[in-house]
Amino acid sequence: MFEMHFKEALIDAAESWQIDPPDHVWALLEKEYVSKKRHYHTFQHLEACYQQLVPVLTNFKSKEALLFALAFHDYIYKVPGNHNEELSAEAAIAFLKRYAVASAHLEWIDSAIRKTKTHDYSHDESINLFTDADMAILGAEASIYIRYKHAVRKEYALYPDFLYKPGRKKVLQAFLEKPRIYHTSYFYDKFEKQARSNIAAEIATL
Repeated sequence: MFEMHFKEALIDAAESWQIDPPDHVWALLEKEYVSKKRHYHTFQHLEACYQQLVPVLTNFKSKEALLFALAFHDYIYKVPGNHNEELSAEAAIAFLKRYAVASAHLEWIDSAIRKTKTHDYSHDESINLFTDADMAILGAEASIYIRYKHAVRKEYALYPDFLYKPGRKKVLQAFLEKPRIYHTSYFYDKFEKQARSNIAAEIATL
């Protein structure tokens, strides 16, 4: 069976939403996602999230909305930056408002992107799937997780260890203190145990 990759799926979604030319969105994304300052929040991250969501696509009312939310969820990624998610959501909506995209889709995209700031529980299960996929890397096998943590450290290279390590430790401990890291049964069953193991192992190195 042919397996579609994220870029192809996104361009198909752009065609479905009559964005002309449909590959215009990819060119726009490239301006940010290929930055040399990015080591984890890249197109590879978008691809990984998409592949995690492929088995549960039927849980989303609009595949197009999902793909555009995914495309823009890390569009703005600045270190330091306390408003990356809000700015990314605004960029997505500004782009899509040029076209005849239904307001319900715009609202879902905006909410989904903003939710990646906290990854808190949502009453919309499709948003929980979206944010859980964004955190799937936490439950990856140990060797992949190690590459991830080193990539994140590179993105925060401007911070010396004495500043980075306490901040990183605080973030990681917050995950362990949650009753569950993943809100959906699908991702909880798949990644929760390994995620807690990976996080505990990283904390021990900080």
